[in-house]
Amino acid sequence: MDKILAGLASLMVVATAPMVAHAQTPAPSAPGGTTTVALTQNLTPFQLVNLAYEGGLQDQGIPSYGQFENAYAQNKVDAHSLVAAAIQGRYVPANTAQDGGYLNGVRLQLRSVAPDSNSYRLP
Repeated sequence: MDKILAGLASLMVVATAPMVAHAQTPAPSAPGGTTTVALTQNLTPFQLVNLAYEGGLQDQGIPSYGQFENAYAQNKVDAHSLVAAAIQGRYVPANTAQDGGYLNGVRLQLRSVAPDSNSYRLP
């Protein structure tokens, strides 16, 4: 029983572990002594759609919760707009916009948000 509980505990830790930000090489120090570091997280399509749904992309113009569902149903939010917002918010690298597999993954996750709204929608 202890082994089962330990296994479940490790799964919980892995599932809830924060995403690791990958820091790019810092830019040389500016005259004021400040440095610039660009951070990019590698979100999965599932994490990206959940982030957007929960309001994490509102600064990039993506609505949250019920408004997110409505925007998707009205074709105002799609995989491309979510990925563009995530790039702008530095949640995914810029080359994600050209990753067809990633975009298809986002489309699939979007369909789970409001499955009845866009069941006949073309990609």
